[in-house]
Amino acid sequence: GGEEFAIILPHAAGPAARQLAERIRRRLAERARHPERPFAEPVTVTVGIATYPKEADDAESLVGLADERLYEGKHAGRDRVVGGR
Repeated sequence: GGEEFAIILPHAAGPAARQLAERIRRRLAERARHPERPFAEPVTVTVGIATYPKEADDAESLVGLADERLYEGKHAGRDRVVGGR
């Protein structure tokens, strides 16, 4: 029921990627709140982070690990960032 996309951050270590993901998650939630629609569904963002070459050594395994972490976050309740520590 949601959209999936990837953000590639060359030269960003896990903690920097995590900070950006948390900032995106918070800002989207803030912007989705609207006084004229107080009962609208909340907007949530779940992010899976994987780093190259520390955690994966090729593009396929990098995307696969990020996807695993995305679904880990969804199964844990959504609206969270998994990985990037």
